[in-house]
Amino acid sequence: MDKGQGQPAREDELGALWKKSNDKGEFFTGAVTLDGVKIDIVVFPNGYKREERHPDFRILKARKGERRPQPAAPTSGARTVEPDDDRIPF
Repeated sequence: MDKGQGQPAREDELGALWKKSNDKGEFFTGAVTLDGVKIDIVVFPNGYKREERHPDFRILKARKGERRPQPAAPTSGARTVEPDDDRIPF
């Protein structure tokens, strides 16, 4: 992988990240290469971190051409469930 300045990457380098921000906060975009396969990724702060043992960041595989919003942190312990249209009797 090229470091972006024409310099060859180190043998142990897997990829690189770029810091970005939008109206929802800061995040990283970049790519990693594993076993010769390049994977574009997005890294967000973990909005679900409640304990020290929970990870600080979450890594997601990027989807080309789609805007991926930052996952929102839960506001309470309750989950929102959408009704299944097949079960509505009318």
